[in-house]
Amino acid sequence: MVSIYLGYCLLSYPVDAKIIGYHISYGQYYHVKPADLIGMLYIIATIAPAFFSGIKRMRYLGIAILISYIMTKIFYTDYIVSVWCFFASVISIAVLAIIHKMTRPVLRLV
Repeated sequence: MVSIYLGYCLLSYPVDAKIIGYHISYGQYYHVKPADLIGMLYIIATIAPAFFSGIKRMRYLGIAILISYIMTKIFYTDYIVSVWCFFASVISIAVLAIIHKMTRPVLRLV
């Protein structure tokens, strides 16, 4: 639901990107008042699945993404979208490690 709504906003309202202070600043001019609510729903949709996964290591991934969001919110308030996406892309390497560990063949001694 959140992605459908945000997709609609991206197609219906102006968005721009500017380089400011070595960061990308996105201007999202949505004509919607509860922007904080939509932002919170996006955060929940992005982070919560890792905590409900049956794969134990996914919880660590969720914690890392949550910490990176909090750090971005505190230190890079004007560049949340670009900086948090950067952190998330770096952290997503952990997904590769999790998948590699899950698919590694188990050595059996018979």
